[in-house]
Amino acid sequence: MRSTDIPIAILCSDLHLSLKPPLARSTESNWFAAMERHLCTLSEVQKEFNCPIICAGDIFDRWNAPVELVNFAIKNLPPMFAVPGQHDLPMHSYEEIERTAYWTLVAAGRITNLDPKAPLYTQNLELYGSPWGFDIPEISKASRPHKTKILVSHRYVWTEGNQYQGAETETHLSSLPKAVGGFDLAVFGDNHKGFTSNVGKTSVYNCGGFFIRKTDEGDYTPAIGILYASGAIERGPLDISEDKIEWKVAAIPETKLVDTQKLIDELNKIGDSAINFVEVVEQLIKKNKLDAESTKIVLEALEHKE
Repeated sequence: MRSTDIPIAILCSDLHLSLKPPLARSTESNWFAAMERHLCTLSEVQKEFNCPIICAGDIFDRWNAPVELVNFAIKNLPPMFAVPGQHDLPMHSYEEIERTAYWTLVAAGRITNLDPKAPLYTQNLELYGSPWGFDIPEISKASRPHKTKILVSHRYVWTEGNQYQGAETETHLSSLPKAVGGFDLAVFGDNHKGFTSNVGKTSVYNCGGFFIRKTDEGDYTPAIGILYASGAIERGPLDISEDKIEWKVAAIPETKLVDTQKLIDELNKIGDSAINFVEVVEQLIKKNKLDAESTKIVLEALEHKE
């Protein structure tokens, strides 16, 4: 903590709470305990600094998280202001938000949803929500000059060295709408590679992933952001020393062909069913209807489905 500065907000996003560990964390003996470690740290930081937590989306990995996971979140997630990401919404639709596990946390008082229609005011902050799929809002005419104006957006933005290969130029930080310039700070989620930057006089904090979830994140350390009254932002790394991470996945011999016809045949059987594609694939794997090589390819594809 900066000795002469006062913390006014804690920043995070992309928790992707899930019932089962992702492929890169498959060796965890207790995935819930692994998630709880980082959530405990978030709670401890909030208690230490006595300021609100702001989360820029994707609290759950799936919008219809099972009851066991929702109960875990109610117990372990500290109170926070948040917007939903695409993973929190059925078919990425904000209109369906009241059907979601995210909304259960709202009803349980763990989340205060930042309504995209109007800003929310706290003692020090003026918060503007921009959920997945929403445009960046204009500053309200009733804006209060003494408050720090913060945009909370689940929107993919990137800078050089902090993007996936082939990231679209229109999602580059320099392409953000002019409305961003009205804020003191713009907090973004969705891009799991965290960074701090600026657009003109507006500070930009891309939170990054809250847990290591993928095998290609070996050079990344999850962090919690601390916003100070001066406008300074500090990225505090989370302790991953107890995390069990599978950095490498054994390669499939190039000489062996992978039979995907079984997968195609089974998927054709579901026709126009509304059943979730990922659930279908997981059922096929459980029933051993795919060979080992096909299973591995499918799991890796699902791991990078974002």
